[in-house]
Amino acid sequence: MSIKAGFKWSKDIYKSAGEITYKYTMQYSYKKYVGYLFIGLILLGLFREYKFNDLSALYLGVILSIYWYYVRTLLYKKRLDKGYKKEGINGANMQFEISKGGININGNMIPWRGISLAIIEDRGIVLKRAEGYPFLPVGSFKSEKDIKEFIQLLDKNEVKVVIL
Repeated sequence: MSIKAGFKWSKDIYKSAGEITYKYTMQYSYKKYVGYLFIGLILLGLFREYKFNDLSALYLGVILSIYWYYVRTLLYKKRLDKGYKKEGINGANMQFEISKGGININGNMIPWRGISLAIIEDRGIVLKRAEGYPFLPVGSFKSEKDIKEFIQLLDKNEVKVVIL
């Protein structure tokens, strides 16, 4: 069984892969608790304002929350833009061949044991490995059946799958 997929590399695809990775990181790591801490600081600030007429904790919590949930996202998107420009492969044809042995990306074979995680989202599938995060947009597959077969291969080869 072999599944072939291909697409033309573009800025939108690069940004989608980065955004999916960021979303996964924020949902499935300790970093989400930092944001919760800042929200808790807002609640503490509200209590302190009510009880002691002191707004310092409230201001600090609001500023840190704005940074954590808004400014960091903007900075990450700017970093994605810079990363895409540095990469310099705009318009390159990406060809994938998915088989029982692994995934062949433009002639480079990645065995299944080299992939530790597959992050599945509506826009595509990000594969986590030590050397990077290959991305397969949903539109690169020929059919829905190919996507399902690919997910079955991931499961069969004991690659952890996370659906966002």
